[in-house]
Amino acid sequence: MKQLFTLILLYFSTVLCYGQSKKADYNDVIYKILPSLSGGDVLIVEKIPSSNIADELQINYNGGNPINGTKSPNGVINFNKTFIIPLGATQLTFKIDNNSSNDYDVTISGGGGGSQIVVPPVTDYSKIHDSDDLNRALWAAFEMDAYLYYHHTATANIKKEELQKILSRYIDAKRLSNVYGGDYNKWKNTNPFVKDMEYAKLYPAPKGELYSGMGSAIGGMDVTKYVQAFADFLRDRIKQELTIAYLEKFKQTLEKNKEIRELLPKTWATFKDNDIFNLPSMGATYKDAFAADLASLPDNFIIYVKRHHFNSMINGNKNAFIVGSAMYSFINQMAKGDHPSTALHTIALQNPYDLTTPLTSTYIIAITDMLSQNLLAKTGDHWIELKTVEKLNPDIIRIFFALLYDKYPDLFEASHLSRKLSELADNSDINQRFNAIYNFVILAQNIDQRINEFKKMKETPGNSTAAERKEVALDFFLSNSDALTDLVKTTFSVVNRDDLYDEKYSMIISGLTDAIDIAKAVRSNNFPRATNATISLITTVVGSEKDNKWIKPLKNILAFTNDVVAAKTSDEIKAVIANYAEPVQSYKVIRKSYFSAALSAYPGLYCGTESNNQTKTKLFSNFTYGVTAPIGLAFGSGNSDRDSSSITAFLSILDIGAALSYRSENTTTDIPDKITLAQIFAPGVHFVYGIKNSPLALKVGYQYAPQLRDISTESITVEDASVWRLTAGISVDIPIYIFTSKH
Repeated sequence: MKQLFTLILLYFSTVLCYGQSKKADYNDVIYKILPSLSGGDVLIVEKIPSSNIADELQINYNGGNPINGTKSPNGVINFNKTFIIPLGATQLTFKIDNNSSNDYDVTISGGGGGSQIVVPPVTDYSKIHDSDDLNRALWAAFEMDAYLYYHHTATANIKKEELQKILSRYIDAKRLSNVYGGDYNKWKNTNPFVKDMEYAKLYPAPKGELYSGMGSAIGGMDVTKYVQAFADFLRDRIKQELTIAYLEKFKQTLEKNKEIRELLPKTWATFKDNDIFNLPSMGATYKDAFAADLASLPDNFIIYVKRHHFNSMINGNKNAFIVGSAMYSFINQMAKGDHPSTALHTIALQNPYDLTTPLTSTYIIAITDMLSQNLLAKTGDHWIELKTVEKLNPDIIRIFFALLYDKYPDLFEASHLSRKLSELADNSDINQRFNAIYNFVILAQNIDQRINEFKKMKETPGNSTAAERKEVALDFFLSNSDALTDLVKTTFSVVNRDDLYDEKYSMIISGLTDAIDIAKAVRSNNFPRATNATISLITTVVGSEKDNKWIKPLKNILAFTNDVVAAKTSDEIKAVIANYAEPVQSYKVIRKSYFSAALSAYPGLYCGTESNNQTKTKLFSNFTYGVTAPIGLAFGSGNSDRDSSSITAFLSILDIGAALSYRSENTTTDIPDKITLAQIFAPGVHFVYGIKNSPLALKVGYQYAPQLRDISTESITVEDASVWRLTAGISVDIPIYIFTSKH
């Protein structure tokens, strides 16, 4: 044990204080291009293209012993990974990915420069200096270490009153009585993290000030303008009918799903309080409501789950929800200006770890907050620097964990990871204890560094434009969000680095990742990405679409609202609606009247067969199709008591299908030639079936074909032959004037 302890001490003192920092690009490492390495060096592999690739990169030494690497963000996309090469390492095995054929070995110098242990010089601390920084366990550990070392040769001079200055901040009265018999002096010999310390062999405490800084004659009448006007009317009316139909369906979806109403409250209020028939073009009122709900979707989901689901959820779903909602809140607080340590402490207080309902999620949050609060600099709200970590000796690490053990006993004895925190008291785990501190600090320092750089940019913008500053701010937020994710993930590795990859924690990690993606997307106004991430979190927390029928319509609504919000002009909004519009429940009067009479139009598509006296063509000897827009008298029958289909006898008089087809594609170009009434005369009789809950109708009829067959930008095509058609098709049921309707 003593030899192991000496080796570990050698590791700390030489590697941290005297090892050299060596850097290599990831692409170089792949091709075996490495700097000269030896034991005690710190190897930083830079420009790793993704987080997953960084996780796969591993280094073992001397035949299979793993070197724990620490991953950290490098800009928005890339990552770095830092490896501390142990003293005595003579061979390194680089594992690039999960394919062992890509592994390779490198022989290095063991390093170390001798066996003498180098320790910081002694500090003359004959008593403990009582100050507020003692509430942060690392600084209390430094102070305690210095005091104990001062008296290590005369332990009788260690006074209970001095120990009390620190211990009273970490041991409450009940624990003092139950665990230490009311005597602070018994702490040294009872707390498992320090009871084996040999006072005669204490390591000297650091000297001097420690680093705490940062920061459209009757037969010959010219009716062109009327035909164009009617064509334009039908064209626009078709679009309007379908638009209103889609919005009616949209509203019905909201009415039927309370879950969606709660997730999109402003959208629901707008549809409930406004007449969509008077605003089919989706004006600013709707667009603003959509935008507000998209931005608030994560918050609304959190509220919804707490109201209706949380208490009945199984622990796995609860864990995903708690971590997801907590991290979303965490990131938003940071974006508003709070230091991450303050934001983290707030969510820890909002989601306390409770022994009566112990959850892994609240445990992870609590452990992360515990490390965060106790690794803060002496003053201010930033974390310590690596320079401070270099001052650590094994005694300080022992005392640090001993103080945390007394202040957070429930966390140390909880069984959520592969081992309890209290099991780190074994001297053989001193390396793991140090990794818990080092991994946290290296990520924390990256975050603090970005915060300081961002503050300087705000204070001295120089010649940068507002847009450039906004881009820098966004880049800062996105980068720090990823770093904060890694900061929380390190907690899973506090007792065993492999716990982070354990399948049983995958749901928690998924909730954590989704929350970060949501926060980043909302802050960068990337609503589609925010929507996708929120849907992912929803399915993780409440279950799949199969088990929650409201999720599928929610996804459809969110896709529509995202496209409306992204549209910049009214024409773009109309185009969005046209893309989504479905023929559902728009035309109601005919459907709900047991008798109705109206002047109606049935524009749509037809297919069928025709007879032509001039060419001697007979019915059923040919096939024809095209656009039709007959106008005439319609006599219908529906059902006023319920949503119903309808049956209509339709007597067509005119057909302006060619004009409708032309004006649908040429909205600004007039019909190029004169059209006469005879050319659009198209008497016929039709049977029309109006589809339930729809403006669409199925039409079968026998009709005289209009002479006007086609219109181009240069001319019109007229055929004088007498043609009759037998057709079937689908049309939009549009009343022009309703003479009567009886319900």
